[in-house]
Amino acid sequence: MNSLRTIVAAVDFGRASEAALAQALRIGAWSRAAVHAAHVVDTGVLLETQEAMSMLQADIQKALEAEAAQRWAAFMPDLPGRADCRFHVVVNDARHALLGLTEQLHADLLVLGVRGDDTGGKGPGPLATACMHRAGCPVMLAQEGQRGPFRTIVACVDFSDASRRALEAAGRVALQDSSTLHVLHVFRAPWRDNRLLMLPPVSAEGQARFRDALRQKVESFWADLGEEFKYLKPHAQIVEHASHGRGIVEFAKSENADLIVLGTRGRTNLKDLLLGSTAERVIRSAGRSVLAVR
Repeated sequence: MNSLRTIVAAVDFGRASEAALAQALRIGAWSRAAVHAAHVVDTGVLLETQEAMSMLQADIQKALEAEAAQRWAAFMPDLPGRADCRFHVVVNDARHALLGLTEQLHADLLVLGVRGDDTGGKGPGPLATACMHRAGCPVMLAQEGQRGPFRTIVACVDFSDASRRALEAAGRVALQDSSTLHVLHVFRAPWRDNRLLMLPPVSAEGQARFRDALRQKVESFWADLGEEFKYLKPHAQIVEHASHGRGIVEFAKSENADLIVLGTRGRTNLKDLLLGSTAERVIRSAGRSVLAVR
């Protein structure tokens, strides 16, 4: 996120894509990046129509593209930067269309609404999840209604390279938006591990020293990331929780954060791999915007 040149925003003309386009244009403005809006005409709809009217295939496609162009003309016309945003209509499977366009344009960021029209307002749908897994660039899932600056950001770190890149991205957004930045590490207390019950109990003082050591490790984690972190003065946060994902979500809610930033490939264990990654858990239940950095 330090040198954005091209941003792609997925637009389905629903309320969630209003937030996606607004964030893409806002970020594009302060990073001086070109912003492309992409609307997908899903081939499933097209093929159903073709079966009944196979002789009119080309006309049907042109009509669908023309309808999308008309809807784009009326979609948030007064949004700052909207006039300079290039609009694309892609006829394909939605996932392949967005990922293909992102690759074709060498995009540095893909922005989607957290809630698509097909999810019933229950969180990110399969398209957002697939893009988070497969896009070659960071993916922002913009929460419906979140069009303006992010006031409180939670950057999640597990000391992996992925979380270092996530922290860098969080710092860039926080610097531009003058946000409060929390750098969060969620840990599972080793003294609560049933496999270690045969060991002597850890005293309250020992537990406090363990947390202090983790806090120092978090603070040193951003020490070499640039002068902007000295200006931002992040807050190191150490939270004990049995679940990394739930710990992140609960902390973000307690701080009323409006953006969570995390890496999608951090250190994990076999249980996490079997049940789903921490990133997936956060995205499913966060109820706020998420920036996932591979």
